[in-house]
Amino acid sequence: MTPATKIAPVPRPQNLDGYEGMWVAVANGEVIAVGETSDELALRLQAADIRKSREAVVEYVRPGSDAYIVGVG
Repeated sequence: MTPATKIAPVPRPQNLDGYEGMWVAVANGEVIAVGETSDELALRLQAADIRKSREAVVEYVRPGSDAYIVGVG
């Protein structure tokens, strides 16, 4: 078994700093929809430009004070 390779954390894009504690949809580096809940965001995405919403990545923007690790296992 080989030793584990350490991977540096990926910093949060600065354009998400104003959306802490909210759900956002990002397409091509641009926030295209925001909601306080995932349900609210889904409704806003349905009303958005269909081309942009198809390319969107949806995520919850954790407060900067939160720390967490994502990994296998």
